[in-house]
Amino acid sequence: DLIPLIGVFNNLGRAHLELGNLEQAKWYLEESLDLGNKLGNPVRHLLTTKVYLGNIYICKTQFLNAFITFQEAFETADLGYSGKVLKCSYAWLLTLLGDTKSAEEVINDVLETFPDYLHALFLLVLVKHQQGKLELVDYTRVNQHYLQKPNSLVKPLYMWMKSLALPFPE
Repeated sequence: DLIPLIGVFNNLGRAHLELGNLEQAKWYLEESLDLGNKLGNPVRHLLTTKVYLGNIYICKTQFLNAFITFQEAFETADLGYSGKVLKCSYAWLLTLLGDTKSAEEVINDVLETFPDYLHALFLLVLVKHQQGKLELVDYTRVNQHYLQKPNSLVKPLYMWMKSLALPFPE
């Protein structure tokens, strides 16, 4: 049975992405998508695979490819719980493209359903910082959630946020 390989390739792609090995990550993620398409199996991994692939395109400043990949994911996936990851990556892309208003709308949509989702909380700080609207309440909310559940995936965002918020009390 080849279906478990879809998840294996997805996980290897994610691991390489986290290590910064973008080309290896892209290869594994594309293999995961190809195998999933060949098997006609729309498993949850296909959504996360497209999110990771879109994030690689963002890292490589291939914003059009990222946009297309995220749009495909929105059109073909059952968003459910994993949809929050897709929406946050899409909001990140919108922020990088300078559309902070749309990014904030997407992030707030995620936070309505998942009010403690750390990735969305960090993105909200980023967007509000870019808009010049960062407030103590935004900073405090993220700081509290991060300190309760430290996460290596968002630690760089946390360190960045701490460097921005020097005038804010702990």
